[in-house]
Amino acid sequence: MSAESQIRMWESMRADARHQDNNIEKILSELENIVQNHTGGPSSSISGSSPTNPISPQVIHKFDVTHKQANEAVLKMQAYVGSMNEINKKLAAEGEAQAQLVSMTQFTQRFDDLCAEKNQVIRHLCREFTKKREHSELLSRVHTTITIHKESEEMRHLAGERDSI
Repeated sequence: MSAESQIRMWESMRADARHQDNNIEKILSELENIVQNHTGGPSSSISGSSPTNPISPQVIHKFDVTHKQANEAVLKMQAYVGSMNEINKKLAAEGEAQAQLVSMTQFTQRFDDLCAEKNQVIRHLCREFTKKREHSELLSRVHTTITIHKESEEMRHLAGERDSI
C-alpha cells in the first residue's frame, strides 16, 4: 500500500475517531445527568428517588445501560487509535511521509490521551453513582428502622395505658 493511501486511511480513521469522541461526550453527558439528577439531588423526588427511598430500579437500569454504552464507545475509539498507530508504525518503518508522520503521531497520541481521560471520567461517574446509591439505600433502611421503632414505642405506650385501665 502506498504512503498516500495509508495517509488517506489514517485521515479517515482520524475523522472517525473525532466523530466517536463527540458521541462519547454525549453519552458521558447523559451518564452525568443520571448521576446528578436521579440519585437524591434537588429534583430527585420527581425522578424516582427521595431521601427516604432508594434509587428506583428504572434509574439503576438506565445508568447500567448508559454506562455500558460509554464503555463500548471508548473501546471503539481505542480501536481507531490502535489502527492509526499501526499506520504510523508502517510509515515510520518504510521511511515514508516523514514530514507528515510527526504531526500524525502527535494527533494519534492526543486521541490516545482522550481515551484515557474518557475512561477516567467513566470510572469517576461509576464510583459517584455507587456511592449515592449506597447512601440512598442506607438512608432508606435508617428511615424504616426509625419508623418501626416509633411504631413499637406507640404500641408499648398504648399497651401500658390499656393495662392501667
